[in-house]
Amino acid sequence: MENKLPVSVKENLYLIFKEAINNIAKYSNGNQVQLIMQNSNGEFFFRIRDNGKVSKGPRKSGQGLRNMEMRAQRIGGILDIKVKDGFVITLKGKLNLN
Repeated sequence: MENKLPVSVKENLYLIFKEAINNIAKYSNGNQVQLIMQNSNGEFFFRIRDNGKVSKGPRKSGQGLRNMEMRAQRIGGILDIKVKDGFVITLKGKLNLN
């Protein structure tokens, strides 16, 4: 029970996850996705990556990436997005339980 995430953190993690999966489905030519989620000692860690090498097509606006960054900031997380050797999103943060 002590490792439960606050609702706002769960909600924003879910929406970041959803956008990442959407981006992989739309733009990646990969055939595998790896997901890691950890929550311990007041810290959370989230990584999602694919094994794609080439983008399927041009991104239209990049709004999804900006939304992920905004959501990470809302929960005090640090978001890192890489698109070399596959699409990789890493999110780290400390829970503010005050």
